Amino acid sequence: MLNMAARYGNAPAVRALLKAGAEASHADATGWHMPLHHVTHCKGCSEEVALRIAQMLVAAGAEPGLARDKNGVAAAVTSSRGH
Repeated sequence: MLNMAARYGNAPAVRALLKAGAEASHADATGWHMPLHHVTHCKGCSEEVALRIAQMLVAAGAEPGLARDKNGVAAAVTSSRGH
């Protein structure tokens, strides 16, 4: 739910989910994309809203530049991957 709230720019939902204990770096169903990735592809939200969501996620422990493989193992994402 947190991933989708970030993807669609729903800042109140992101705030509520984080307050309820959602993990800020929880990978989506693919096992790779986390809320910070989703907010960079925000559907129809302003840069201001995207930035506010990103700040909430980082404050809650999301790690910029981190991805997880399909087994949940953390791996640094490099610029050579184009992300």
